[in-house]
Amino acid sequence: MLRGRGNRGRGRGRGRGRTAKATPATPERTGPSVREQRRNRAAEDRKGLLGGKGQQKRSRFGMDDDEKPKKEKVVHEAPANVKELLKWSKEEGSGCVVDSTAFATLFPRYLEPYLRNNWENVCLTLKPHGIVAELNASEGSMTVRTTRNVWDPYMIVKARDMIKLLSRSVPLGQAAKVLDDNVAYDIIKIGGIVSNKEVFLKRRNRLIGPDGKTLKALELLTNCYVLVQGNTVTCMGTHIGCQSVREVVLDTMNNIHPIYGIKRLLVRRELANNPDLANEDWSKFLPQYKKKANPASAPKRTKKQRKIAERKKSKEENYSPFPPQNHFPQRKEDQELATGEAQFTAEKFDHRKWREQKKQREAKQSTNDDSLDAAGAADSDSDGETRKRKRDEDDDGIEDDIRETLTKKHHERVDRRNWSVKTGQRYKST
Repeated sequence: MLRGRGNRGRGRGRGRGRTAKATPATPERTGPSVREQRRNRAAEDRKGLLGGKGQQKRSRFGMDDDEKPKKEKVVHEAPANVKELLKWSKEEGSGCVVDSTAFATLFPRYLEPYLRNNWENVCLTLKPHGIVAELNASEGSMTVRTTRNVWDPYMIVKARDMIKLLSRSVPLGQAAKVLDDNVAYDIIKIGGIVSNKEVFLKRRNRLIGPDGKTLKALELLTNCYVLVQGNTVTCMGTHIGCQSVREVVLDTMNNIHPIYGIKRLLVRRELANNPDLANEDWSKFLPQYKKKANPASAPKRTKKQRKIAERKKSKEENYSPFPPQNHFPQRKEDQELATGEAQFTAEKFDHRKWREQKKQREAKQSTNDDSLDAAGAADSDSDGETRKRKRDEDDDGIEDDIRETLTKKHHERVDRRNWSVKTGQRYKST
C-alpha cells in the first residue's frame, strides 16, 4: 500500500516501519545562559549611567563629567594675503584645457563699423589669456574660442561676458574691465515692461534725467558704470552695486520716480558708515513712500453716483445710535391738548349750528342722488337704441359674407380649361 506525500509523518502512522534514532543527552547547565548574561550587563550599564542616591552621576563611558576631555574651540584666522592666495597663477594652470570651448553672440548692424575698427584691440586684449576672437560680419556674430595656451579655465566665461557687453554698445575700454575677477555685470531688459511706446520713452528718459544727471547720481552712489541703450540697461561694478541699479531701473519702469531710489541709497550709505548700526535692521531708517492715486486718472462718476456718495457721507457724519425726539409725529388733538387750545374749541362749539349744517348736507346729497338716477335712465335708453342699430348692422354684414362665399365656391366649380396655366388668367371669350 502506497502512502501519499500528505500522509507522511502524520497521525498514528508516524515512524511505522522505521527504527527510531537515539538522541544524545544534553549536558546540564551550570551557569547563567547567554541571554541572562546580556541582561545582567545591560542592568550594570544602566546603574553606572544613572547612579544611585548619594553617588555622582557618571557618563556613558564610565567617567565623571570632570574627567571628560573638553574640546577646545579652534578659531582659524584668515591670512592677510587672501587675494594673493586665491589668484590663479600661470604656472599652476598650464595645460588645464583638454578640449576647445567656444561662445558666440550676435550684434546689431549699426555696431559693425565700430567693431571692424576696434577688432584688433579686442584680439590683443584676449591674447595674453590664450583666447582667440573671431568677427563674422556676414552673419553678424562674434565668437571667442579657447586654445592650448589657456592657463585660467574660467577666462573663457569672462571673454563671453566681454563680447556680450560689446554687443550692447559698451565701449571696448569699459568692456575689457569685466575680465577682472572683482568686476561683475548685469544686463537689465526693460523693453517688455511697458506696452505703450510713448510711455516707455518717457520713463526711459526719466531714468536718464536732464543732461544725464540722474544716471550720473546713480553711478556715484553704486560705484557702477550704467549705460542705457535701446531696450536694455547695462551696468558694471560690484555685485551689490549691480543689484541696487537693477532695483532702481525696474522701479522707474514701473512708474516710480528714480529720485526715491536715490534717496534710499543715500540713507544706506550713511548707515554703512556708522559701525554701531552694523548688526541692526535698517528698514526703520529707510524712507517709505506710498503711491498716491491721481484724481485726474480716476473714472468719472455720474450725477446719480455723486448724489448717492454725498448722501452716504452725510449719513456717516450725522450718524447717531439714538432715535430723534420727534421720531413719532404727534396728532392734532395731542398738539391742541399740549398748547391748551382744546379747551377753547370745546367751549366755542355750537350744537345748533352743527345740526343745521348736517341737514343741509343730507339735503344736498339727496338732490345729487336724484340727478344721477335720471341721467342713468337716459343713458340706458340711448344705449338700447345703439345696441339695436349695431345688431342690425352685424346681421347685414353676415348676409354679405355668406353671399360672397357662395359666389366664390361657384367660380371654383368652373371648368379648368377656361384658365391659362402659364399666366393664371381666364381666356377671353370670342
